Amino acid sequence: MPNSRATSPRIVFLSEDANARLIKAFLAFGVGFLIRPLGALLIGSYGDRAGRKLALTLTLLLMVSGTAIIALMVIPFQSSADDARTESVTAFPQ
Repeated sequence: MPNSRATSPRIVFLSEDANARLIKAFLAFGVGFLIRPLGALLIGSYGDRAGRKLALTLTLLLMVSGTAIIALMVIPFQSSADDARTESVTAFPQ
């Protein structure tokens, strides 16, 4: 199995510079890592007010919409929109 730290940036980010690809990959991971507690606070308080079922539904809808946005923005533009992909991955972390 290949090293994912070295393989993932090469597939997703198409910059010529290997260091720039690695920094973009760590940035995408870091944004998701930092936003997760904020989502837990917001959706947790929503779940306390509206109920667990609605909070779970909201969570699933947010995950589906984030995945759809990445699928629609990242995959079709593999050759032309490197910066736009980086921004979309960091703006909509999974």
